[in-house]
Amino acid sequence: MTTTTKYLQGLRQAFADHDGAELWERFERVRRGATPEEIERLKKAYPKVPEGLVELLEFVNGTYYQTFAGVANCCFTLLGAEEEGAEYDLYSVEQMIEGGREGFGYITDRLEGKARGEIEVDPKITNRRKEVCWLGFAAGGGSEQLFVDFSPARGGRCGQIVSFLHDPDELVVLAESFDEYLEILMERGYDFIDEEVVDALDRF
Repeated sequence: MTTTTKYLQGLRQAFADHDGAELWERFERVRRGATPEEIERLKKAYPKVPEGLVELLEFVNGTYYQTFAGVANCCFTLLGAEEEGAEYDLYSVEQMIEGGREGFGYITDRLEGKARGEIEVDPKITNRRKEVCWLGFAAGGGSEQLFVDFSPARGGRCGQIVSFLHDPDELVVLAESFDEYLEILMERGYDFIDEEVVDALDRF
């Protein structure tokens, strides 16, 4: 069993444990996985995309402002991050390819002082704007984003998972790989899912 499969099984149970079993079942009925053609486009744009992320996209092609059962602009929490209760939604393949570069331009412009404001950068992450090669794969509640980092600094690892946190602004390494990232969320007991989150999720 892959890490992504185990993760999704545990996530389903986490919803059930917080009165969200029916919501998860509806989500399972209306979700649409990425097609082979969409996955091929993603791999062409990002040849080193982690297989675990590909598997997650094959399960559902994004939960960030997507259309489910004819209801547009729905968000559905699938991921978490470094802070307890931090909720993240998965980008679709299209959002990763077309919108990802724009989404982190605000961040990279500040790495070398091309935009106002300071940003703390983990030493494992490059602070050279022209070297940055990131795949943005999830969005948080504000400006927070998650990336797969293919351009680490010395001491980092290609494929490490990077989080951008806002106010104060900082870039931190969450895990050395996508699978390790999912394992951390599982070990923490899916602490980004609770009754309040379930109640607030879009209905479709």
